[in-house]
Amino acid sequence: MTMYNDRLIGLAEAQHGLVTRAQVRASGVTDDSWWYRSHGDGWECITRRVARRAGAPRTFQQRVLAAAFDVGPSAYVSHWSAAALWGIPNVGVEPTDLIVVRQGRQTPTSLARIHRPRHLPDPFGASLDGIPVVRPALGRRLRGGWWWLGPWWSWSAPP
Repeated sequence: MTMYNDRLIGLAEAQHGLVTRAQVRASGVTDDSWWYRSHGDGWECITRRVARRAGAPRTFQQRVLAAAFDVGPSAYVSHWSAAALWGIPNVGVEPTDLIVVRQGRQTPTSLARIHRPRHLPDPFGASLDGIPVVRPALGRRLRGGWWWLGPWWSWSAPP
């Protein structure tokens, strides 16, 4: 199990201290073995699908990535959460918001609010520090989310 654990630790280091159950399976670890490891042995279970390496810094980036991982590969951080990732100052980051593309599966999560827009321009997503996130230009198209006041660097929070 040490070889698998080393692989998973390396993966977690590249993903803000997180691994998914699917990644664990792909590395050759069985579900039963992982269940025991994720409830001790240097790992903390966040959800059934996401685990955190014990001792990894708890950051905003880790929190939003955990939410995206929990929903699945069709999830992108969006709304105020994405604005904060892009460095927009003075935006609230709670709760975490995710967009799930219509063709993708939607797995319920308690870590974020899920939005399923009818239309998304192409391309709408990007990877920012390994986190799937909507592009800043999408901010003006989301109703009830970001307020567009000009170029992306001049967005502001609602009054």
